[in-house]
Amino acid sequence: MNDIKAGRFLLDEYDFVIGPDLTLETFKTMALVISAHSESDGYSSFSFEGSIAGTSMEFFISFHSGKIRLVGFFPKLGENKEDWSEVPSENQKEFLDLWLLEHAGTSPSEFDWGTIAVERDIKNSEYGIIIVYKAEPQALAEATKDPLQ
Repeated sequence: MNDIKAGRFLLDEYDFVIGPDLTLETFKTMALVISAHSESDGYSSFSFEGSIAGTSMEFFISFHSGKIRLVGFFPKLGENKEDWSEVPSENQKEFLDLWLLEHAGTSPSEFDWGTIAVERDIKNSEYGIIIVYKAEPQALAEATKDPLQ
């Protein structure tokens, strides 16, 4: 079940929840078919396919220092992702705004755990749903700490 107020989304076929408490260690134990993977400067990023509420999606997920930071998902219409790229951008945004409202019960918003919004991916100019999870207060304090103190 999707619980937007808690920042959690269920992947249908994996019976797996993406949420603010997901760690890289837990993610790596899942039997996902990963289509791409990269690691650099404490970041680990993965791409895979799945579905939420019956809608096929292509996912991008990123972790920093083992904690989830960002998830992007882009619909797959028909047999491949190219079908989504052929949809005019204004229709992509409208579709995703309605999908988010119907399946998550909200329009783009900010929550205690982070933000969710329909945004255009700068790499491929397609719209997707982007979730940014906030760093834990202690991690955020450490990241912004003055190194001279």
